[in-house]
Amino acid sequence: MRLPRLSRRRPAAKSRILPRRRRRRRRAPILHVPDGVARFTQDAVRAPAAALHALPPRARLATVGMVLTLGLLAGLYFFWLRDSSLVSVEHVRVDGVSGGNAGRIEARLTAAARDMTTLHVDDDALREAVAAYPTVRGIEANADFPHTLHIIVAQRVPVAALTSGRRSIAVASDGTLLPGDRTRSLPAVPMHALPIGTKLTNPGTLRAIAVLAAAPAALRARVDELDKGKGGLRAILRGGGTLVFGGTDLLQAKWMAASIVLRDPTAKGARYLDVRIPRRPVAGGLPPEIDPTTGERIDPTTGQPFDGGSDSTTDPLSADTTDPNADGSTDTTGDPPAGTSDPSADGTNTATDSQDSQLAGASP
Repeated sequence: MRLPRLSRRRPAAKSRILPRRRRRRRRAPILHVPDGVARFTQDAVRAPAAALHALPPRARLATVGMVLTLGLLAGLYFFWLRDSSLVSVEHVRVDGVSGGNAGRIEARLTAAARDMTTLHVDDDALREAVAAYPTVRGIEANADFPHTLHIIVAQRVPVAALTSGRRSIAVASDGTLLPGDRTRSLPAVPMHALPIGTKLTNPGTLRAIAVLAAAPAALRARVDELDKGKGGLRAILRGGGTLVFGGTDLLQAKWMAASIVLRDPTAKGARYLDVRIPRRPVAGGLPPEIDPTTGERIDPTTGQPFDGGSDSTTDPLSADTTDPNADGSTDTTGDPPAGTSDPSADGTNTATDSQDSQLAGASP
């Protein structure tokens, strides 16, 4: 008897899917801390705990309670009370603002301050609110608890008006242009073309601005125009007369000398005042004095008789062959007036009839 043939099962094919490789994790670099730093850190952490354990139980409990209370109060202050409506700014007082943009500056500062509290004053936000106005040099804010904020504005004061034809623009002592300020009452500084931008960069004009910036306010108000001519920088006064400064050295001393001479009654009637050497100012163009013994006409500046019928009203600095602009387009140095007490005078200037009016004798 034949037995049935048993079927052989073929073994299942092996899966060809390869197992995923495990990615090796990169170990973080070990930070090697110096022994001294590690020891100091451990001591700083252990010291408060050791001090706390050294206290009696009641004192330890009171200390922990005090620390928790202070932390809670600090959290309430920084996250709630500091920006709460209980201390919101309701009254704003702005001081120190003047000029044509005073109303706009005050309105912007007030609007920015309304979003603050007296416990959280944002000085940067106040400066940003008036960043478009170059007249504002700085801002100081003082909070008056609970609802008042006092803002003090430091402004750039215009000292001159840059002019080119019929156009003009105010400028501060640091060369910042102030387009919104009025220029009618400011001393004029002529230029070929007005500067572009927010800052004056012309070296010659900056020297002229430095002369006006160093002047006392009362004397600067008397200057009608500051220009470069024979003898250097010259200031033409309102009402007549010329102040000759030359360069920009010793400006404080030069203005002080000019102020003293303008107060002197004996200088009344002079057509120009040379303060290039401030310790020896010279008032020129004074009317002649008559010598009672000889009847000769004496020059009050030099004390010598006039030669060849020359007139004491002649201003040796009135002959100006240089560029009439003070913007540095030409570089000329004027000579001191001939026949004056200025030791640097070389007598090479040609005397011409002066076109300057007499210096006003009123005190500045």
